[in-house]
Amino acid sequence: RTPLTRMQLELELLGSEDDAVLSGLRQDVGEMSKLVEEYLGFARGEGREQVEPTALEPLLESMRQRAERSGVALDIAMERPIVLPLRPTAFHRCLGNLVDNACRYARWIGISVRQKEEMVEIAVEDDGPGIPEAMREKVFEPFVRLEGSRNRETGGVGLGLTIARAAIRAHGGEVRVNNR
Repeated sequence: RTPLTRMQLELELLGSEDDAVLSGLRQDVGEMSKLVEEYLGFARGEGREQVEPTALEPLLESMRQRAERSGVALDIAMERPIVLPLRPTAFHRCLGNLVDNACRYARWIGISVRQKEEMVEIAVEDDGPGIPEAMREKVFEPFVRLEGSRNRETGGVGLGLTIARAAIRAHGGEVRVNNR
């Protein structure tokens, strides 16, 4: 991060906000900083967080609020309250990444939760265009983005699904992408 900080300071000393070249450079440095921060967060992982009994309902309700702030409707279907041994921050981040992805491309999201003996299945569905079959495994690789532009505002840095899969696997589960 030190070289980026140095670049940010140098840019601030160079000139005013009105200079289009400097403004573009500031934006590039800002995007690089965001990329580095997200990668460092991914590399550190969530392994140090302790597992604790966690109620799913409040986590899902926070996802509903997150979606609604983006103007997307989110429905929750859960037969009964479920408490699971989770790393709450890691699990919340995982769900948040899935919901944020859906919010970019959909107007409606549905989250359903079913408990089957020792397993809990959480399905996150949306009415977006979906992911092409050939890309369904590739999207879990770091820095893979389906959105073709280089604009981070429209597609993030390509770590959301990588982080989601890592979090779920750390809980002994699996994440898959399918068509509805």
